[in-house]
Amino acid sequence: MSRGGEVTPEARREAEELDRAVVDMLEEAAMAYEGDLEWDLIAQLKQSAADLVARYKAFLNRLDPEERLETQRKIGLKIDKMMGMLSRL
Repeated sequence: MSRGGEVTPEARREAEELDRAVVDMLEEAAMAYEGDLEWDLIAQLKQSAADLVARYKAFLNRLDPEERLETQRKIGLKIDKMMGMLSRL
């Protein structure tokens, strides 16, 4: 996905979209954790999070090693935090 060592605009755009989606999911997970969501919504949230993680992993697999490391640094910790929050629900 890189051109001569630089990230393509398409890859950068997809990484930004994933990052925004993870931030949104973290906000929803925080609301669920605080008890502001019903159980059926929590189940939907968990499924959406699983779908997001699958999308993230598929994206990582399309990147070269350098881009993968950069993306993992930017998004990976947020993914881990999100999954940790949701696992406690």
